[in-house]
Amino acid sequence: MLLICKDSRKSVSSMSIEELIKRFLHESFNSKYVYIISPWITSFELDSRFIHYFYVSSNNVIDVLKALTNSGIDVKVVTRCLDDSMDVQLIRILTNIVQRERDTELNDDIKAFFRDRINEFLDRAIALVSLADDLRDSLRFDLGANDELFPWYRLHTKLYVNERSIIMGSANFTRGGILDGGNWECVIHFTKDENTNLYNEALRVAQHYLSISKGFEDCERRVVRIINEFGGVINEPVYSIEDLIEYLGRVRDSLY
Repeated sequence: MLLICKDSRKSVSSMSIEELIKRFLHESFNSKYVYIISPWITSFELDSRFIHYFYVSSNNVIDVLKALTNSGIDVKVVTRCLDDSMDVQLIRILTNIVQRERDTELNDDIKAFFRDRINEFLDRAIALVSLADDLRDSLRFDLGANDELFPWYRLHTKLYVNERSIIMGSANFTRGGILDGGNWECVIHFTKDENTNLYNEALRVAQHYLSISKGFEDCERRVVRIINEFGGVINEPVYSIEDLIEYLGRVRDSLY
């Protein structure tokens, strides 16, 4: 069993969390299944290229997940819907700025702030749309009890399971969670052989989360519902997450 930690500058353990995740993903190509339970998931580049011939050679973690699926591994991802990273008030402000851009002069620092907030949302939205295309119903979402728009309790577990080992701790499947230079994180790694009872219990938890989660279409309906029910958020109709991505991309580009 290993305890692996990092601070905001570098790994403070003999192995980095990125190295551990890469090892986990490599061994997953010899597993029948992979569970990734993480509230936040984004598309990010590993510091070094992930190479697992003949399936993938890429720095991007989404490419690795797709390669696992394409090689016949049953990849299941449970995460939060995009409403958690969608700031309705910010979108309303941005819409007003775009509508009044001739009369509104913003300094470069404010423009950069808004661009960064948009990019944070777009990184997550684009990653989930991309995963939905490949994983289909194996991409699942915690929508809270009874699909309430603003539930009190949400997914917070970070749990990575394959047929051989488990990683659990504080690290989301994001650049900040996995790579050095991001968040302060600690995770524990152990194999099925080291502690079979604990492994089986963690696997049961992952399967339980999957069983109570909802699909991409349910998540998309929630996002569209929030955007359209809060009057004046966007000055054009939004029917899908891709519509919202396109709209916010245009807003971001107008801030350069």
